[in-house]
Amino acid sequence: MFDSWALYKIGEIELAETNFAKVDLEFANYPHRLEHAKFLNEINKSYGALALLETLLVEFNQMGTSQKRLNRGVFRVIKEYYKHVENL
Repeated sequence: MFDSWALYKIGEIELAETNFAKVDLEFANYPHRLEHAKFLNEINKSYGALALLETLLVEFNQMGTSQKRLNRGVFRVIKEYYKHVENL
């Protein structure tokens, strides 16, 4: 994840996007996938960011109670960021 941001900072946007996409696995890597959404928003792909955030929120709603409890912190941040991007 941090390598992807570093690539972005040195102008390697396509390579950074490829690296972010590698960690985009269903029902896993939520903090990394949130960073991917932030990256998409940063490169003016807010529709892609919103789509990814919506996917994450759907996944959260499909989780069992114990999984929701384990991931509730990151999903609180995802919900807040979704509202932020939606209002841009």
